[in-house]
Amino acid sequence: MEVVQSGAPFKEGLPDVKVSEVMRRDVATVHPESPITQVVELLLDKDYTAVPVVDNDGEGSWHGQ
Repeated sequence: MEVVQSGAPFKEGLPDVKVSEVMRRDVATVHPESPITQVVELLLDKDYTAVPVVDNDGEGSWHGQ
């Protein structure tokens, strides 16, 4: 089974797989001060659709501050 699009309905019979078994462990991140060109390069070079933004401690912020 292949899930192609995020948000697409899952078919019955999806295997019992944990996120830890399929997640990336080598995640590229950027800082709020990173140049937008760095983000664009990551998106294009790695074929990403998003890049996590983290502070100097590696923590993300989900509340828009």
